[in-house]
Amino acid sequence: MSFGQAFEIDTNDDDNEASASTTSKGIRSRKFRLCIRIWALIFALSIIVSLAVIIAFIVIQRPVDLSQIAAGGRWLPQLRNLESHSKNLNHVLPPANYNQLSLESLLTGAGAVQQDHVVVWLSDDRLVMSDMPGNFLLMNTSDLSYKLRVFIEKDQLKSDAKKILFNSDARLVAVSTGLSQVYRHSNKALYAIAMVEAPHLKNYQPVGPRATGDEPLQLFEWNPQMGAKDFVFVYESNIYYQADALQPGSALPITFTGDAFSYNGITDWLYEEEIFSSSKAVWWSPSGKYLAYASFDDRSVDRVMVPHYDSADVYPRHEEVAYPKAGTANQPLVSLWIWQKQYNVTHQVDPPTTLMNTHKNGSYYLYSAQWIVLRHESNGTKKEELLLTVWANRQQNEVFISACRYWHPCIESLHIQFDINGRKMWSEPSDFKIDFYSTSGYFVILPRKYDDGNVYNHIAHINLGNVSPLRGSITAYHGGPYDVKQIVGYNRQKDEIYFLSAGGSIARMLLYRARYASNGSGANSPECLTCNMESCPSSRVNFAPSGEQFVLFCHLAYHSTKTYLKKVDEISSDILLRGELQTALSYDVPKVTYERVSTASGIDAHVGLLLPPNLDPTFLYPVLLYTYAGPNSNLNVMETPWDLMSYFANKRQYVVVMIDARGSSNRGWMVKEQLYMNLGGPEVDDQIEVTRRLLHMYPFMDKHRVAALGWSYGGFVTAHIAVRDHGSTFQCAVCIAPVVDFRFYDSAYTERYMGLPHDNVVGYKRTNLLSDSLIGNFRQVKLMLAHGDADDNVHYQNSALLASALQQQGIHFKQLVYTNQDHTIRSAIGHLYMEVDQFLMHDCFGFTDNQL
Repeated sequence: MSFGQAFEIDTNDDDNEASASTTSKGIRSRKFRLCIRIWALIFALSIIVSLAVIIAFIVIQRPVDLSQIAAGGRWLPQLRNLESHSKNLNHVLPPANYNQLSLESLLTGAGAVQQDHVVVWLSDDRLVMSDMPGNFLLMNTSDLSYKLRVFIEKDQLKSDAKKILFNSDARLVAVSTGLSQVYRHSNKALYAIAMVEAPHLKNYQPVGPRATGDEPLQLFEWNPQMGAKDFVFVYESNIYYQADALQPGSALPITFTGDAFSYNGITDWLYEEEIFSSSKAVWWSPSGKYLAYASFDDRSVDRVMVPHYDSADVYPRHEEVAYPKAGTANQPLVSLWIWQKQYNVTHQVDPPTTLMNTHKNGSYYLYSAQWIVLRHESNGTKKEELLLTVWANRQQNEVFISACRYWHPCIESLHIQFDINGRKMWSEPSDFKIDFYSTSGYFVILPRKYDDGNVYNHIAHINLGNVSPLRGSITAYHGGPYDVKQIVGYNRQKDEIYFLSAGGSIARMLLYRARYASNGSGANSPECLTCNMESCPSSRVNFAPSGEQFVLFCHLAYHSTKTYLKKVDEISSDILLRGELQTALSYDVPKVTYERVSTASGIDAHVGLLLPPNLDPTFLYPVLLYTYAGPNSNLNVMETPWDLMSYFANKRQYVVVMIDARGSSNRGWMVKEQLYMNLGGPEVDDQIEVTRRLLHMYPFMDKHRVAALGWSYGGFVTAHIAVRDHGSTFQCAVCIAPVVDFRFYDSAYTERYMGLPHDNVVGYKRTNLLSDSLIGNFRQVKLMLAHGDADDNVHYQNSALLASALQQQGIHFKQLVYTNQDHTIRSAIGHLYMEVDQFLMHDCFGFTDNQL
């Protein structure tokens, strides 16, 4: 039987023969029909199976898009139906068929791009440069052949030489050895002075109060007068003066009060880190007749005990660091002095009277001190040296500039309040480094309301008029719809000022020139000198003393620095000093792109993407947000990125994201003011929002593998991202040396941006990550916490308290504590990199070793 059909047999005998014949024919007919039906059924089944296979193939097949990434990386091919599968895919990356950067190569610096060369201008505009072998070369820039000759051979320097300092005519050189780091910008070193008889050094003489050769100095500074052989140095926080470099042991003390918490001529921790960005606190006058210096009294400042462990010691050792925290009563007491060399007499320079009257406890700041030379208006020949001093109130929203003569009361030349039409802002100490002056006044960066309604940092020329009144008046402004970053040079003969600015661009740092600098008459918009130099998207500049020429350092990501000599009279001509041969990197470099991304606040974010080499947009790539986002900062710059980020983009094929949004620099008050009194607010929201927008814009970004990483302020932001995002966008967070409550950070930095704690209770409370309600949100992310226990900057106290709070709520996290390591974790950086790498790869993104 087949198909359920029944056959009936007729048993009637009368019709037997006929029936037999008929039956035989019927059977054959039925068999034929059965065969037809079977074949039809087989054909139909074949069609159905084929269609099913085709449909299944279409459903599971990835669409292939062979189009390339758009120029600049802004808009990439749109993919479909990938994100729904990514969480279930064990391997979403293409094979890394290119030259890879290993962690070992990263740590040893193998294949690293060549950075800036040592360049020193001598007072007569001769140029000293270092070469790759370590020799020092001399160029006479007035010789149009621009030949470099060996000035000091490498083997003339001691093997551990760290720094060389020429006197004004380069006939003497001070060489430092045996350097030991103190804080970020400070060190102690042994110094010796030698005579330069090119290419040799002769007659090394040790420097120190007794010239024993084992006295580590904290500072060394030559007299800048042409041909001078005298100098000052700081030993055990006291200043010494030596009249003859070749008479060792003849130094005489200028100060006598130095001790463990009283400093003369060098800064304390707070001033070094937050105000001067240097340990130097002495300033020679151009004639060499006077020396201004600052003293810092920290005896009443609260101290932090920084631990140090040694296996040879039974007990740990603790270093005391005077460290005033936000809102604490006792600040460093600063005083400023002028020492007159000829008569060995010292005179104190007072702060402005208004400042002293309103801050009777001395809780104000010295922002800077610098000498200028003015000429009398009568005949222009008589010169007078003046000391310009810049002071700020404790909140740093009010700045005073005074002009001071030796043994005369200072005269206030300018008083700036950072309140323009009700818009409030902080001041930045770096804007008040007054390095350039005209014959009648000086140049400084000041806020200025612009035509577009924003307030930008522009260059102002402050005319001091006749030498007697010294009352300042602003005679010229220079700038555009952008912030001036730094004044880098001034040519007095042409009255031209040179400055650096992003110029409204993303990630660039460009060199500009403004004419008619001191009087503004006939001044046009500043001229960009590097905008059309493709190899120079990021510039640094070192001007000669004469202002007639300068060295231009040009930076471009994954390229060696190009170094040019440029003359102000022939500004379009470039004399290439270094960089003609580019370093051949051993790995394929990531692609770096920049773009603007809109935000709900109406302020565009500046975004940089570090893309894996040979990125294939048909695959999914893990995303790593590398963040800092501190006030008045910018992470995006067209230079070679942090080497660890290059490693992640190259070796691990992560898409690295960098975001500068509200609070960032270079774009005026409209962007910066969002963070004033409000740290931990808008900048965190923007990092989350922009990352989400990028995940939507670029389907090759794996939205199920997203992590954030930050160090210091970036660690603070990363932690806030973790608790605010609730794991909806970011699955993991790496916080290195984070601030967890700004009550724990230093007064100068914190109060600059947040005001005093009692004036901003709500703002300070917002920075605190330790509340139970916020700690619970860490359950939604995988967290890695790393900190050096000898961190003098962001104290280990921060991570210790965060770890304790997490433990009390039973929240799993990974913690690394680096013994005897400061804020940089410098000596254990290889271990930190390895642990961060493993955490992201395994714990966070779920890859195995053979998948990457």
